[in-house]
Amino acid sequence: MSAGKGQLGAGELQGLREVAAAAAGRGTALTALITEYLDSACRVWSDLPGACRAEGVDALAAVATAHLRAVADATVALTEGYETAYRAAIRGEEATRREFVDDLLEGRTNLGRLPSGLNDSGSDCSVRTRSPSRALRTPSARAIPPAVMSRRR
Repeated sequence: MSAGKGQLGAGELQGLREVAAAAAGRGTALTALITEYLDSACRVWSDLPGACRAEGVDALAAVATAHLRAVADATVALTEGYETAYRAAIRGEEATRREFVDDLLEGRTNLGRLPSGLNDSGSDCSVRTRSPSRALRTPSARAIPPAVMSRRR
């Protein structure tokens, strides 16, 4: 942060984006990342050279403004890095799911590997048992038109 301006350099902002992307990759929640950063920003306040040497309210206000500007810029950079990594992960999962479905539809999937492929693509393969009468009471079954239901019996 440059003294007096409170702006972080492009390299510092890029470093924060990379830290956030790594945190997203580890599964750290964005709120935990931001909370940790803000806690750190509060801890360093009293050690800032400008805060220690400030003489008068106006000088202290200028240091506080610069610090808050830097904290805001850093928070935005952390959020951008995290969201970029998160979107990339979602796109990767979607591509894996599409590839699995395409392979399944085109007959390129080993059916013995079907449960594993479904799990890899994010589908829930757990076995659920319930009586047919209970199944008819579920919202999805009620959404089926009565004419179609009568053909099923």
